Amino acid sequence: MTHLFYIAHDFNKEQTLFDQDKIDTTEFILPDDTTISLGSERYVVPEVLFSPQDIGLPQAGIHDAISDSFLNCEQNFQLSMNHIVLCGAGAKLPGLEHRLESELRPLLP
Repeated sequence: MTHLFYIAHDFNKEQTLFDQDKIDTTEFILPDDTTISLGSERYVVPEVLFSPQDIGLPQAGIHDAISDSFLNCEQNFQLSMNHIVLCGAGAKLPGLEHRLESELRPLLP
């Protein structure tokens, strides 16, 4: 089901495009043969990875958590860390790597 969802590079721009009917909805058939239509949910739901406060969770987004972890490491370790490995089912979301990189770039030295 991860193929139905994606991470928007620019959430506000994506929302504008959806509001202008420039993003199509996608039909999905549930196991009970009910068909549902997915529109903005395709990029709004995964956005919680970057903005959990949008659904009332008092925690940092994935980019802030990675940045905080990185900056709390000893400087010698920071200098040798040049790769971040994404793993798990969520790592398959299209656009995650690109968005994460663009969010982390201004946060890390």
